[in-house]
Amino acid sequence: ETACSRVAHNGLVLQAVPEALRHDRAVVLAAVRQDGRALRFASEALRADPEIALEAIKQHPEAFRFTGDLLRVSRSFAIQATSCCGEVLRYFDDRLRDDSGV
Repeated sequence: ETACSRVAHNGLVLQAVPEALRHDRAVVLAAVRQDGRALRFASEALRADPEIALEAIKQHPEAFRFTGDLLRVSRSFAIQATSCCGEVLRYFDDRLRDDSGV
């Protein structure tokens, strides 16, 4: 069984795969599509990838907490995340939550 197929059945298995696979875009994408919270186990670079982060948020809004530092404070990313899943607002910091344009 491949890592992609394992994480496609249970995204949180990403926690147990070898470090190199946490840098593998296909493996991480499969994991976050199954359980968005798996984003926390992805490499820093992939947690900062807007496409992967949005896929994770679509699956589970709490994934916003695990996005890269720059994404978490980005107004434009917050707007994208909100359009994917309105529930994500609860995970924004106060500055973003209070921004009427988001």
